[in-house]
Parts: sequence; structure tokens; C-alpha cells
Amino acid sequence: MGLVITGWAPQLEILAHGATAAFMSHCGWNSTMESMSHGKPILAWPMHSDQPWDAELVCSYLKAGLLVRPWEKYGEVISGTTIQQVIETMMVAEERLAVRQRAEALGEAVRSSAAQGASSHKELEDFISYMTR
Repeated sequence: MGLVITGWAPQLEILAHGATAAFMSHCGWNSTMESMSHGKPILAWPMHSDQPWDAELVCSYLKAGLLVRPWEKYGEVISGTTIQQVIETMMVAEERLAVRQRAEALGEAVRSSAAQGASSHKELEDFISYMTR
């Protein structure tokens, strides 16, 4: 309870654990997909490259996360109070329920699409078949 990991960590194992309520992420595409596939809401803290767009997708369109720092404020230092407020919103505020439900539904949709014979699985098989002919 209340564990913060700042170095390397087994991300997929942590995301799969039932005690993990949310994932603070820079919103790189791999981390975003891993979090979504495990149905975990994201506390988005984009740094550069594709991350601002990924954070926008997760927070504004999919509504499966909360923004820690908007990209427009990329040069600013984020206060501990701001970080605390976002974490508290995700953990205890009323709005967390909708965000968590949306993340769980997205996780189920991602897992379903990757199942044997489902759309993503079929597309991957088609791609491999095309590349190996």
C-alpha cells in the first residue's frame, strides 16, 4: 500500500496486480498500451515526442486517465501539492469511478481484440503472413 517505485520495475507485473489502482506515466505509446490492456487508469505526465498526444488521447478522448501536467506547461516544475491532488482525485474523489470504469472497459476491449481469432489478432497474423511471403 502506497508503494512508489522510482527506478526500473517489472511494469507488466505491477500493472497486472490487483492492488495497482492507477499508473503514473509519461505516456509513451508502449506504456500507454500496457496500462490500457491491464485496465488501469493513467495519471499522465507527458515529457516529449508522442507523449503529449498519447496523454491527450487517454485523458480527453478515452477519458481513462487524469492529466498531471498539461503539455503547455512542459517547462514548469510541478509542485508536490499538484501531484498529491491528482493522486487523491484518482484514489478518493467521486470522479475516479467513471475514469476507473472507462479504463477497465478499455482493458477488456483491448484484451478481447487480441484474443485468438479477434480483430487485432487477425490483423497481426495477416501482417506476418504478408511480410513472410
